[in-house]
Amino acid sequence: MGAHLNPGLSGLSVLFGQYKSVYPDAGGKGAAVVYPSVSSQANNETDAAATAKDYWGEPSILIPRDTVAGQTEILGLMALQATVGKYLQYQVIRGHLAFASDKSGGVAWDEGGTALTVADGSVFADDDMVIVYSDYAVEIMLVNGAPAGKVVTVERETVALAHPTGLRWNHTTNAAGTESIYVVDRAATQSISLTQGVYSATASGVQGETMLSRVFSIDVNEPLAMRIVNTTDSIDCAVDVCTIIQG
Repeated sequence: MGAHLNPGLSGLSVLFGQYKSVYPDAGGKGAAVVYPSVSSQANNETDAAATAKDYWGEPSILIPRDTVAGQTEILGLMALQATVGKYLQYQVIRGHLAFASDKSGGVAWDEGGTALTVADGSVFADDDMVIVYSDYAVEIMLVNGAPAGKVVTVERETVALAHPTGLRWNHTTNAAGTESIYVVDRAATQSISLTQGVYSATASGVQGETMLSRVFSIDVNEPLAMRIVNTTDSIDCAVDVCTIIQG
């Protein structure tokens, strides 16, 4: 999948290195900065965290929702620290606000839950990959069947955990009122898709810029997430990530 550069100023920013910024930005005015860490570990409320070769780890938020002030192009990543000598496949995942809905009534969105009641089920479709997002946790699920009214039925991808069905986290118990679902990938719809690549660390320090194979934008209330899989062995791997944005 080649790079898709938008015309005009955004394309020039990629070609000539202009107008680029980073998130999070230390600012240089005494405020602490913490870079997001993305791990190959799978986890949930019940099972201990573990890495299994060729299975996705839990996603981590690179840019939380309600963070950007307006449309912001995501250009690439910079790995600040990484486990050495591993091949890591990654996905960078945008939550689409036009294909999202908040929790509305129904049962708690907690571990094991599959029938999630939302304000608007019409924006979801069978086999959608979605992010279930709350102020407590974020996780990837698949829509299982066409939504019935305001009920979206979800299932896990194949995972190497002892509890293979339903939600992984207790979203409602720990962060009631913040639960939402965002579509992040829909088959055959390029405008609703994630981007991915392979990363290999030859040293534990900064690895330089990795430009995404597909430049895309996020807007206010749209989160940006990332997850990795260790394709080399079952050793737990982690990457601290700085996001390169147009700004």
